[in-house]
Amino acid sequence: MPVRINWLSTIRRARARARLIRWTVAGLCSALIAACNSVLCRSQSVPAPALPAWSAPAALDGMPANHLLRWPILTTRRDTLYVAANIYPILGTAVGDRPIYLSRLPGGPMPAPAGSFQFVYPKIIAGTDGDIHLVWAEFDSTRYDAVDWAEGRKTSLWHSVLTRGQWSTPERIYRADDLQWTKDPGHVAIDSSGELDVVVYAFTQRTQESGVVRVHHGSTGWTAALLPYRAMSGEVALLSHDDSIVVLFGGPSFGPTDSTGVTVIESPDRGVTWTRPVVVRRLAGRSADHPQVVRNEKGTFLIWSEAPPHQFGRDTLRIVRLDNWPTLVPIASMPLPAGSSTFSVTSTACGDLEFLVNTLSQTPRTLEMILTARGVVSQQWLRSPGELSMFSGVGATRHSLTAVLAIRSQPGTPARAVTMTRPTCFAN
Repeated sequence: MPVRINWLSTIRRARARARLIRWTVAGLCSALIAACNSVLCRSQSVPAPALPAWSAPAALDGMPANHLLRWPILTTRRDTLYVAANIYPILGTAVGDRPIYLSRLPGGPMPAPAGSFQFVYPKIIAGTDGDIHLVWAEFDSTRYDAVDWAEGRKTSLWHSVLTRGQWSTPERIYRADDLQWTKDPGHVAIDSSGELDVVVYAFTQRTQESGVVRVHHGSTGWTAALLPYRAMSGEVALLSHDDSIVVLFGGPSFGPTDSTGVTVIESPDRGVTWTRPVVVRRLAGRSADHPQVVRNEKGTFLIWSEAPPHQFGRDTLRIVRLDNWPTLVPIASMPLPAGSSTFSVTSTACGDLEFLVNTLSQTPRTLEMILTARGVVSQQWLRSPGELSMFSGVGATRHSLTAVLAIRSQPGTPARAVTMTRPTCFAN
């Protein structure tokens, strides 16, 4: 008698076995993934460490009486920090004939390069040979009113170098009909051979050309060339290292479907050839501001802040690491407090990235943020809630961090320029 096979029952049993096998495998995989996560993500679950306290504010030596410090930029040479900043009188709108402050910490104030300059948004940077370079812009005509200082038409860039305690005679290194030269420090870089690079967005009426110009100082003197990628604004930063030059473009994006964004190009041969633009992040109607590039033993970091469309203030700070071009690795996206404007960044000896974020409001304050080498984010307000802080900059030596800022005890009281320090490379 032939054996009758219930095919439907056989199929059901086979399906049941398959489900059992899938569930068993899935359970084992889940257990393995959980075990892996408990090991691989352990560092991410570590709570952010408390940051060390800053020292009490100390008066910044050599500040002119009744003047306000603005937009300080710091650079490091060995264990000395050099500071460059614009200064305005506290009362009235006049900015004075030479609204610049220069100092070394420790060491005290320094004289400015000779000449009747207004030193618009001075940038200071230390060279590998120990020289200190100062690059600044000048207006098309003398401007004494602080109201139109920010929007005044800048038409030339100048350079002077501090060697053996003396500034060289200032030299005009570039001229155009209109330059977008902002208060950010990212416009200037020096490579390991001591060659200086400057980037600036320029417009020339005669040729109707506009775009980002690289101004370079090498063995043959100063040269200028328009970069192949035409950015929409002057939100630009660069890094020079060995034979490589990396340029980071920011600026606005004008709609939610806009394909523009934060863009990077690189020259592997000191500006002879350039790679095709790589969009790091599409902004979709947002804007990217204050781009900066930082390099330390951990790698090269591209940093910028972002603003939502049609709103005041920045809401996010973004950091990506450039490991092997064109590989870009997102590192952190840190939310910013309401009213955030500019930020200053430096790298410590242990690979931490230290930020001071300025906020603009009736009660301005400064937020300290650190992204540690382990990827942990810590933050704290720089001063107590009863004290206002503005226009801060930060720099690092091997053993300490230094903040230079303007503070006031309450609205309406005179501001004073101060320095504060704290240890760096704390246990994290």
